[in-house]
Amino acid sequence: MSSDELQQLEKNGAVKQEAPVAKTPETIDGSNNQIQSQQPQKTGSLGVVMLGLAVFVLALSAGLSAFFFWDSLNELRSKQAVIASDLESNSERITPLVTALQRYDGEFSTIKNAVADLDKQSESMLKKIQTIDGPSKNDWLIAEVEHYVKLAQQRIELTHDGKGAARLLGHAIEVAGHIDAPGVVSLREALLTDQHSLAQITDIDIEKIYLDLSVMMHSLGKLKERTPSWSVASSETNSAQDGLQLAAVTAVEEQQLVESDAQAVDWTAAWQQWRDFFADNLVRVRKVDQPVQPLLEPSQHEYLQQNLRLVLSQAQLAAMRGEGANFKLALDQAREWIGTYYDPDDAVTRDLLSRMQQYGQLNLDPSLPDIKGSLLAFATFRDQWNAFKREGAK
Repeated sequence: MSSDELQQLEKNGAVKQEAPVAKTPETIDGSNNQIQSQQPQKTGSLGVVMLGLAVFVLALSAGLSAFFFWDSLNELRSKQAVIASDLESNSERITPLVTALQRYDGEFSTIKNAVADLDKQSESMLKKIQTIDGPSKNDWLIAEVEHYVKLAQQRIELTHDGKGAARLLGHAIEVAGHIDAPGVVSLREALLTDQHSLAQITDIDIEKIYLDLSVMMHSLGKLKERTPSWSVASSETNSAQDGLQLAAVTAVEEQQLVESDAQAVDWTAAWQQWRDFFADNLVRVRKVDQPVQPLLEPSQHEYLQQNLRLVLSQAQLAAMRGEGANFKLALDQAREWIGTYYDPDDAVTRDLLSRMQQYGQLNLDPSLPDIKGSLLAFATFRDQWNAFKREGAK
């Protein structure tokens, strides 16, 4: 260390080793003012430091943002280059498609023009066809109505099926509702009137009757034959009466025999005993109210079964034809044979007789209303339609 420096240190030590000086109030106030003047200097330096730090952070953020922006810009440029290359390749592909589309557009325009020409030709042909006196839509509908009305008339005349005829008239009414011509309202009114008249007829299920008669045929084999029987009370009464008559005759004969020949008493008594034994035990006379039917032989029983089946088949045929008289006659014949030759107390016999009697009371051929009103209304409407067409053609 040099001498100058040592001297300087000694001076500083001397200054520090000086005796302390007593501080007066004035000196205290001066020192306080000095301290207060030094505090603002420290606050100003801290603000400068904070401002510098903020500037540094902003500069750093700006730098980072610029870096990321530049990186994104480069990435977008690379993607733009790829998209541009794709557009170029797609444009090369689209160019032939556009050319083909333009060609097809021209062809479509040609076809469209051809179709328009065909439509015009079709319209002209339709106009020409309409000018010709031929069947139109109304003509076909009128022919269909006529067909249904004629079928209903045939159903009434041939099969006496009122319900079927009513259904056919219902179809005719439905078809007539699609006819656009004057006078069709009167036609539909006449059809509705006849349909209501036919619908009021009592419906007889002919099919059910036919099937039930078939069931009766199968039940014939279950019938039990009739067996002769007599009442016990009437038989005993008749025997008692016969015994009294025989006793009276015997008494008279004995009287006469005793008077005529007294020697023949023993023989007469023997004869009387034998005759009483014969009358009481060997011979019985019974009276019945009705004649006894003879029992059928097996072969005759088979013939009866066949005849019953034949009669029931005739009843089926009469029912299908609507012949009420023949139907009733066949059932009466079957009832008579069953009641004569089969046991009336058997459940099967009673069931068959009851069903036959029930069917025999049916009226298979009731008087059906005619549909002359519908036929007349249709003829009038058809004439009006033909006159209307002729006036339109003029």
